[in-house]
Amino acid sequence: MHRSEARLRLGLLNEEAKNVKPLNDVKAVQNGANFIAESFLFTVAIGLLAGEQWRSSRKEKNRRDDVKERLDALEEENKQYREEREGVGTSYQQELEAQRVQ
Repeated sequence: MHRSEARLRLGLLNEEAKNVKPLNDVKAVQNGANFIAESFLFTVAIGLLAGEQWRSSRKEKNRRDDVKERLDALEEENKQYREEREGVGTSYQQELEAQRVQ
């Protein structure tokens, strides 16, 4: 891993990686521990982001469902009012026609 990192770093600087010396044991252990710690933190961060995204999408879906239910209820109520209005209008017309006939 050290050699790959050194070659990549030198390649980005347009330098030639001729001979990369190996790390001593202490430095290798420190780098390995650092890599494991950063990997753990990265994994936790990804997990938190994924969880928050899931929670947010679920909350949005629930909100849309609630709005749809309320809209359906209002449409049904509107339909009932229209039917009542048509019924009242029809009964008034019948009364007017009955009075005209008399």
